[in-house]
Amino acid sequence: MNTLEQAMEMFGKRNGIYTWKYMTAFGIRDFDDCTSGTLAEFVAYIRARVAPSTAKLYAATLQAVLNRYKDQVPCSDFNGLLNLRAERSQKVYLTEDELARLEQVHPRTRKERYVQLAFLISSKTGMRVSDATRVTPENL
Repeated sequence: MNTLEQAMEMFGKRNGIYTWKYMTAFGIRDFDDCTSGTLAEFVAYIRARVAPSTAKLYAATLQAVLNRYKDQVPCSDFNGLLNLRAERSQKVYLTEDELARLEQVHPRTRKERYVQLAFLISSKTGMRVSDATRVTPENL
């Protein structure tokens, strides 16, 4: 028999740990805390703090763990409570004029210039910022 914390850790390093962080901040620390009311309030709690897709991921992570240990969970309707619908994400972007204005900004430090260039490269190429920061003359 595992504790809820152990079950979350076993589920996966990344998703389980981040989900557990929000669960403990909210007050869910044990299987006995997973009542219908608590889970409904937890869903509202994470929806207010993270992006809709992240809330869906955290709820799905908790749902998967509770399904595996359902004999230890006091409520039987957790699947319905934790099955969040995907919300359409809102696309946010800068216009060409806004990017041109950003290019005209003169950074005060080398670090600011580095951030500016990484952002502009990723904006104009569609690269993730993490990839744009690894661009070198050799791999262009």
